Amino acid sequence: MKFYHYTTKDHHKEILDSGNIKLSESNVSPFKEHAGPDVVWLFKDPIANDKEIPNMLIGEINLAGIPVGATSKTDFEFVLDLPLEEVTRADKWFKKQKADQGWISVLEKNGGCKFTKQYVIERMVEKEAWLEVNERKDLQKTILFNNAETEEKEDNKIRMSIPNVKPKDIELLEKKLGKKIPRSGE
Repeated sequence: MKFYHYTTKDHHKEILDSGNIKLSESNVSPFKEHAGPDVVWLFKDPIANDKEIPNMLIGEINLAGIPVGATSKTDFEFVLDLPLEEVTRADKWFKKQKADQGWISVLEKNGGCKFTKQYVIERMVEKEAWLEVNERKDLQKTILFNNAETEEKEDNKIRMSIPNVKPKDIELLEKKLGKKIPRSGE
């Protein structure tokens, strides 16, 4: 049966290099990491546009510990063919793991998506199960927060001054964004 998995540019490269979509934290407990089996998170339906990206697929961008923006984790879409008997709808899977219902509600609210719309598999997904790997430029979105001093310029560029940020941190952000950030005097 067809399922969809979304990932970032960096993880996409790791997946291609290894030939596997690796397991990740299942978030069964708010108190203990890896309290339940690690899983690969899946969707039954593809994400149609950037307005449908659930919050759980938005990652925070930090510079020197300061949140400066957010970026989608939907740069690439893996279309998978998986045996239905190995895939479980996430709400049923959480009940099987005896996860606290209040915690499940918090995850759904913060994640922006009901677990009835998400699925999990408790094993890595090897490349033999990949039907397609699509770059989803329509889902690639980065937002910079108004952290410190910002001002709108006539050329529609926003100038941002973030205190206590090292040049190395800016270079890491540029790598993540895939574009150069103009610096003062440029």
